[in-house]
Amino acid sequence: MHPDAVHPLLVRLGAVEAGAAELLADPSLRENVARSLEDAEAGLAPDDLVDTVLRLVDRAALRAGEQPWLGALALPDATGEWHRADELLLPDSPLVGVLESDAFPVLSKEIADTYPRPALVALGVVDGFTLVVDDEPAGPDHDLADEAAWWSSTPDEPTRVLAVRDLDLVADWPAALRLLASDPLTWRAVTEPDGYTAWWIARHASLAGNPPREYRLPAATLLEGLFDPAPDLELPDHVLRAAGVRTHLDVLDDDDAELVLDRLADPDRAIADAVVLRAHAALPDGDFRPPTHVRVLTGEVVPADDVVVLDHPWLLGVVPPSRVLLADGSEDLADLLDLALASEEFEGSPDHVGEIVQWHDLAAVRMACELLEVPLPDGVVVVHEELLVDGHRVDWWMADVPHATDTPEGLARALAWVTERWDDRHTFAALITEPTAATLLG
Repeated sequence: MHPDAVHPLLVRLGAVEAGAAELLADPSLRENVARSLEDAEAGLAPDDLVDTVLRLVDRAALRAGEQPWLGALALPDATGEWHRADELLLPDSPLVGVLESDAFPVLSKEIADTYPRPALVALGVVDGFTLVVDDEPAGPDHDLADEAAWWSSTPDEPTRVLAVRDLDLVADWPAALRLLASDPLTWRAVTEPDGYTAWWIARHASLAGNPPREYRLPAATLLEGLFDPAPDLELPDHVLRAAGVRTHLDVLDDDDAELVLDRLADPDRAIADAVVLRAHAALPDGDFRPPTHVRVLTGEVVPADDVVVLDHPWLLGVVPPSRVLLADGSEDLADLLDLALASEEFEGSPDHVGEIVQWHDLAAVRMACELLEVPLPDGVVVVHEELLVDGHRVDWWMADVPHATDTPEGLARALAWVTERWDDRHTFAALITEPTAATLLG
């Protein structure tokens, strides 16, 4: 209507008062947008429709993602070919050079220069990384790469999806991580607890050719040998951590477990015994592939077929170190790694009779227990000048009753075992040698 003809009575006669938002809500406009690409491909260029929609979107000040149906509007790319708006990349987008060159066609420069950037982004034209937000997800159906694998890996079924899409199209990961960290919205998705984005980046991003989770921060020296330091890519530590670069040994799933076991079985890696012990202790219950080679007490990597898990510490005296897994053994660990228990393959008994002694008759033992506030055990220990089990010289042994050499080391181990204070065996040995408060305090 001509502005000079406007009158309040006209509304009562059926005229419509409509601003940009009301016009965008008109069903006929939606129908035209929905078929615009089909029309363009048929040779009917929707130039007037493009102009109308973009001006309305600009006047309505729509935000990106507010009206998803607008993404179907046909727009030309740099070669003149028509595409959906949400399949095009702005010519000066920070993603240019970050994504693979053929990831998105680039929007026509003429269109990009003619219309405001916010209006184009509101249509769905790609400028930066795009978020997928679903506060009531029904399942892994958000068209995210490997989404089903992430969904099944979470401790509990996800109650929200906040994810960055198109991560599988990234070509320059250091640049991509800088972009993700520079935007509070995408950074929130990266740092979402148990979220998709960090899960995907840790496994599939590439930093100098390897996924982030295969590296450690340079300061994480307790992982030395098992994981290499992250390459110097001028990324701050908090970004590397969020991407999955390790700061500590946290084995999360079966894939992680197989990665750790493969590293432990690499003979070219020099890995400290303490790191190997921690790595075996961190393995989760799961259904991962058992290793073909393992590290043993000698530090060597050997075929797993002939290696046992030490389930009883006294067996260490009769099992060759080259056959014992470098781990604090248990039946569960043996099952996880498909290894035999030492007690299944080795047994024995003392070669000669020792002296049967009541625990309470051993003065040094009594004083050691008093200093550690450990109840003195009932029963006896068989003391030997020299303890041989099937020809092997050992410090102690467990049969129906404990056996020990008449030394602080032998008595301490037997005492620690029967009192269920195995972790205190070295303290017991020191106190039996010199059962004084000074020894305990020192």
